[in-house]
Amino acid sequence: MLGIGKAKVYELINGGYLPAMNLGGMKVRKETIDEFLTKYEGYDLTDINNIVMIKL
Repeated sequence: MLGIGKAKVYELINGGYLPAMNLGGMKVRKETIDEFLTKYEGYDLTDINNIVMIKL
């Protein structure tokens, strides 16, 4: 749904940016993804230790 690799999703979850639940495997609700996308729209999350606004 996000178009990113599994490793990046786990990085976002472990960094506290993307809430998830463990149901025998990590699960993220669609609503949570929508909220995440709204909150971080316009930001560069390539390095989650240095999130910055995208400068055009």
